[in-house]
Parts: sequence; structure tokens; C-alpha cells
Amino acid sequence: MGGKVTYFEKFIMRGGVAGLISLVVDRMAFYGYKRRYYQKSFMQYGENVRWGKHALRLCIPSSVRISNPQRISIGNNCQFDEYVYLQSHHEGEGLFLGNGVRINAFTHIQSFSRVVIGDFVLVAPFCHINSGNHGTEDAEVPIMHQRYKKAGEISIGRGVWMGRNSQVLGGVQLGKNCIVAAGAVVTKSFPEHTTIGGVPANVISDKRD
Repeated sequence: MGGKVTYFEKFIMRGGVAGLISLVVDRMAFYGYKRRYYQKSFMQYGENVRWGKHALRLCIPSSVRISNPQRISIGNNCQFDEYVYLQSHHEGEGLFLGNGVRINAFTHIQSFSRVVIGDFVLVAPFCHINSGNHGTEDAEVPIMHQRYKKAGEISIGRGVWMGRNSQVLGGVQLGKNCIVAAGAVVTKSFPEHTTIGGVPANVISDKRD
């Protein structure tokens, strides 16, 4: 018959009876109490936020790690795969995710300076976004014991695609619909519609031309 496969059908096809039971338990827990809990715990928690393998769960799975949710804002229709780590420093400026953001497995987003991820940003597996740095001022003190510090606000524009294993560091602004090649390390800002890659990242192509 064709047509779009529903989340319910995905559970049945992939998990059989056990998948159906898991679906029912997930929904009961979410609508029973976790929805209200998330809305109170996070700065903002949008509608239809999905988690885990194939984004089938409404409840946050144990494989996902969240630090200081009171400084994290999540928009509507976002999807987070397994083993994602959303980390906002308790003294930081917050992590803000727009609508329709998709974060794939093993990605770590670390916010000390403000991090803003625009609508419909796609982040591939094993990416890293980090707006903080370890202090290094005192040569006599181990770096791990020095005070963590802000590295500058990060802004990732609407529709950006970050390729697998890419990194965006503090102070970077990416314009809308940028493409970050796999393995790139982005240390400076780039305008919209550019494709960037390398270590450190530079322009590969520019659709504005």
C-alpha cells in the first residue's frame, strides 16, 4: 500500500510483541509523569521530542546523558539518538536547540559560553560542539585543577549539516545551510551556504558565487 511508516509500525516490525510492550510502557511513563517532569527540569522542553534508536521513545533513555537541564532549551520535533551527551555548565550561559534539530549517536555538545543550534540542524554521529576551555594560566597547577572558562558563543545556523566526527569550537558562527565535512575542526566563522572542511576548517565551496 505504501505510505509513511508510523512509529507504532516501526516498533512492531523491529521488536514484535516485546517492541509493542516497550512502546506502551514508554508512552504510559511519559504521559503519566515524565512529560511534566521534563517540562519542569529543562529551561524549555518542546512537543514531540524523541530519543534513542530510531527516535522511537518519548522518555529519555539511560544511554543519553544530560547535565544541568535547567540551562538547556529544546524546541519542537527534535530527535536525539543513543549515547548523546548534552552538557551545560552550571555557571554557563545555556544550550538552546531550535525546532526539528536531529542529533545522532555519540555526539557531545558542551556549553559554557552560550550555544545556539538553529532549526533543522543535522548533526552526524561522533560530533563535538564545545564553547568552553580548561584554564592554562598557572604553569604550576595541573590543567585539570584550573578553573574552566568560556571560549566564546557558538551559533549554528538554520539547516546546517555537520558531518561525522566534525567539531565546532568556541567563538564560531556558522551561517544557514553550511556543510561541515566529516572530520573537520571549525575554529572560525563562515557565512551561509558554504561547504567547509579540514583541520582547521577552510572553505571548500561557496554556493553564493
